[in-house]
Amino acid sequence: MADLKLRKSTTALIAMDIQNLQVGALKQNNPARANMPETLRTVIEAARQAGILVVHVVVRFREGYPEVHKRNLLIGRLSGTGLLKESGADSQINASITPLANEPIVVKRRVNAFFDTDLGTILRARGIDTLLLTGISTSRVILSTATYAFDADYSVVIIEDCCADPEAELHKVLADKVLAQFGPLVDSRAAIAAMKAAAD
Repeated sequence: MADLKLRKSTTALIAMDIQNLQVGALKQNNPARANMPETLRTVIEAARQAGILVVHVVVRFREGYPEVHKRNLLIGRLSGTGLLKESGADSQINASITPLANEPIVVKRRVNAFFDTDLGTILRARGIDTLLLTGISTSRVILSTATYAFDADYSVVIIEDCCADPEAELHKVLADKVLAQFGPLVDSRAAIAAMKAAAD
């Protein structure tokens, strides 16, 4: 979408769940999107050069999973698996998009990047009103975070080729039929062009 207009000071790029576990699952189950983290890296670099806030969001749990309730059909499965513990290698941000020291890392215990996190506080403190959403997976963190952000009156932009799901068909359906209702879907080239042209 070539006519995307951004303001540097009020835009944030949110990179969600680009962790070793999720990247590995993506490469195994959806090889067509295996290079998504590398594509996202180019977008993050453009955001940094433009002076646009980059926020990293990860899902991690304490030892013993005290945040996990068995009623949660998704998160509840993690108890006893050893996955996504705070200290685990699988929960670390993938080396393809290593955060800079000044880029916030938001830790969540559920799917939605806003639920019980300080993401909203960070965005309000910076006067952010436009979110460029990226991450793994489309059917979970992208969908739930886009829905919340839309309800919270943020301008939502989905960078489509910087989002991926282990189920390729599910990503396509959500992108075409659902996410487009929340705001424009753009590709990485259009997003980078808009960042380069962004007003102060």
